[in-house]
Amino acid sequence: MKDLQANVAAYYAATARDGDYGQAVRAFLVSTQTLNEHFSLNVKDKSTYLKLLDSSTLAGTAFVKAAKYARNVHQHVMHIVSPRTKSMVGGLHGVRTYAFWDEIPHEAHDKLHKGTKLLKPHYDSVLFDKEVTETMLEVLRFFAAVAPQIVHRDEKGEWTYFPLTNQPGMLEPRLHPEEPRAIADAQEWLNDRVPNGDARVVFGQVTVSDVKYVVGSTFVGRHCFSPFVETLDQVERDIASGFKYLQGNPAGNLEDITHTFSQPQGAVLKSRDSLDTWTVPVMQIQPQDDFCIAYDVDAWHRIVSVEVPNLVPEGVAYATRRARRLNAFLPPSF
Repeated sequence: MKDLQANVAAYYAATARDGDYGQAVRAFLVSTQTLNEHFSLNVKDKSTYLKLLDSSTLAGTAFVKAAKYARNVHQHVMHIVSPRTKSMVGGLHGVRTYAFWDEIPHEAHDKLHKGTKLLKPHYDSVLFDKEVTETMLEVLRFFAAVAPQIVHRDEKGEWTYFPLTNQPGMLEPRLHPEEPRAIADAQEWLNDRVPNGDARVVFGQVTVSDVKYVVGSTFVGRHCFSPFVETLDQVERDIASGFKYLQGNPAGNLEDITHTFSQPQGAVLKSRDSLDTWTVPVMQIQPQDDFCIAYDVDAWHRIVSVEVPNLVPEGVAYATRRARRLNAFLPPSF
């Protein structure tokens, strides 16, 4: 599963570069079929898995069958399976290609084994002309549902290689295999999991639309790529779940190293020393009059406002909160 997760992340990273991402797609197809064969041939679980694969109630089965078809097209008849570019988005913070699965030519299909030919309807219904990353995530979700224990996770329990890096202004593809499609469900999912990152340093409280928010910066080690915005209740939930919130004065302790990164999505800060040299843990959050010890209140109002659904479109608010909550601003090279 680790290889499959790496393939998805590698493909997504390749779409932000000017080059061939077909190789990453083909690696994904091979890894998908390797897992499929592992479960199909496992004597202990074979019958159970094959029943699941033929189930109409388990999401993702058609994607696995479609991936098997595409892999066999590439491996057995030597047709190069590669996505086609349909759109390109981005600007100041980087450009990303959005590619879609291409049609399999009749001459390639006709050379396939009879059993493989029967899989073509799955390819046509769930892969052909669909955005590639989103379909890859469906395959990951399928295998995670079949065998949750095979998901490769880091020391914090997060999926290895995830979340994917945020693309400003884009709601899809989703950035995490567990992320629900409906925004209301996704918001609940975000709130129920602890934030990504090692710690958050609180820099103030501001009120927007009569709601009090805690604001600050999220750190990975000594680096910060993103601000955070949370209600007081959410901070309390995070702390109760074991996530580390800190407080301290950033003056003289942080340096701006934005210039050392290519196309960052905002300011990149670095603590001159470890956070524990200038911060202390926050054990409980109490409401206070609006204040800030970094930037100014107006700046934090603007940062908060893009997460508030009644001030910006719901999709914009969710995409912003998702990126900040998942800390999805880290460049793949970090």
